[in-house]
Amino acid sequence: MQLTGLVQEFLAQNRDRLRSMLAAKYGISSEEMDEVRAAVDRFLEKNYGAAVSLAEEISEMQQPVMLFIGREDCAICQESKPAVLRFAGDHREVRLVKLDYSEPAGRMYHILHQEDKGLLPLTALIYRGCVRMLFTGKPVPSETLESYYRALKSGSPDHNVFAL
Repeated sequence: MQLTGLVQEFLAQNRDRLRSMLAAKYGISSEEMDEVRAAVDRFLEKNYGAAVSLAEEISEMQQPVMLFIGREDCAICQESKPAVLRFAGDHREVRLVKLDYSEPAGRMYHILHQEDKGLLPLTALIYRGCVRMLFTGKPVPSETLESYYRALKSGSPDHNVFAL
């Protein structure tokens, strides 16, 4: 799945959901909807702007990107870090982007996972804007990271799956 497509889908779904919710709750007329549209767009920009910018930056990169989103107070995240760091150290051509979920750019979790709630950490392998691997809520073994990376390097479509 293309990262830019996930961003657009996420923003469109949330824009529609928020507009509908506000219109229903406050009985907004079609004439007033322009103001609601602008307010919703400002809200999404404020809350997801950093994540969208990072997604655009990652999409432009020509080298593989290992994205890791976790929290310092998350035991599974801390358990997952060594394998991710070891993988990044073994593959210098892979750019490691490590984020804390509490950072504004950490909201990319919701863009990739497409749900409001989920489990950390998120570990993704992105190549030329295409999300080739995505795991959430569990440590990803080194062997799994290597398997997806080998498939990416060989051009194999076999591992082009979401493994949530």
